[in-house]
Amino acid sequence: MDQVYQGRHIHAGVELNLDTDCWVPTANVSWYEQGKVQHQRLTGVNDHFKIIDDAQIYAVEMAKGWIDSALRFQSKIMRPKEIKEPQLMPAGVQPK
Repeated sequence: MDQVYQGRHIHAGVELNLDTDCWVPTANVSWYEQGKVQHQRLTGVNDHFKIIDDAQIYAVEMAKGWIDSALRFQSKIMRPKEIKEPQLMPAGVQPK
């Protein structure tokens, strides 16, 4: 499941934890910063989601929460004129 949120690309997915027989929400967030692709991998709890759709929805919400927190932190440490909007990935470029 892919989407763009706040200028960041979210690739959300799930992995099956065979020990707990639960779905683990995962998300890869990527964005351009100063001409370079930046990445952040997020992983949710491994013993909660028995239904795959619930884990996928949580993965997206987890990524959005991380993005919102990162942007709030960035705005606190930088003066407003220093804050740069993230660049969208150019068409045809896929995050690694």
